[in-house]
Amino acid sequence: MGGTLLQVDRLFLDVRLATMAADRPGIGAIEDGVLATRDGRIAWVGPRAEAPPFDAREVIRGEGRWLTPGLIDCHTHLVWAGDRADEFERRLEGASYEEIARAGGGILATVRATRAASREELAAVEGVGGIIADSLLAWFDVDWHQEIVQQWADAGVQWATPGHPGPGAAVAEGGVLEGLTVVATGSLDGYTREGAQEAILKAGGKAASSVSKKTHFVAAGPGAGSKLAKAEELGLRILDAAQFHILVTEGPDALPPVAEES
Repeated sequence: MGGTLLQVDRLFLDVRLATMAADRPGIGAIEDGVLATRDGRIAWVGPRAEAPPFDAREVIRGEGRWLTPGLIDCHTHLVWAGDRADEFERRLEGASYEEIARAGGGILATVRATRAASREELAAVEGVGGIIADSLLAWFDVDWHQEIVQQWADAGVQWATPGHPGPGAAVAEGGVLEGLTVVATGSLDGYTREGAQEAILKAGGKAASSVSKKTHFVAAGPGAGSKLAKAEELGLRILDAAQFHILVTEGPDALPPVAEES
């Protein structure tokens, strides 16, 4: 290649580019791509065969890895399923993000849970409702959207940790809560937020993050907020901390009978 050299700070070679360009199919992939940056901005991007000559201060070889030029991730998720609140406590206790991800957590946990969620579960998320839930499900029904997700999977994106049930899934079969969905919300004496979820899972139940008609029990303490209100609206059995302990250790049959209103 001849001509004037393009002055750049970094030159990325041997990368697979996901450009999302409208004139390219799927994610706009360029298999043998080049990306150059200058002053923190993209100076040139495209196929290696069309690249101009560069004078780069640093050359980085991607060895076939994916690169997403110009990706803007504000990290605001309007609709999601699953709950990663327990990961905050794990981070405070010193766990790294990699350790959490290997255990089935991390961002892929809620991506997986969102794709698997029903319309009712998505609509039950505070601030979402049926219209947004329908829109999300419709997005996944579009063929080329499915192709995007599949291409990422084919490229090696791991959507699940093999052998791990994932956040919110039962870790024990045949437990006292087998087949039951429980929501723990607010401050429950004797349990941290993570501890309450783990107690549900160890008892064979599903620890849900939102209240719906599919919820069997709601354990509520101070600060329960909208989840408690939703449980009352649906007429669900609401437990205090002591009753929750009975539920996860002895099962629902050991709970005291519901007091009849006079």
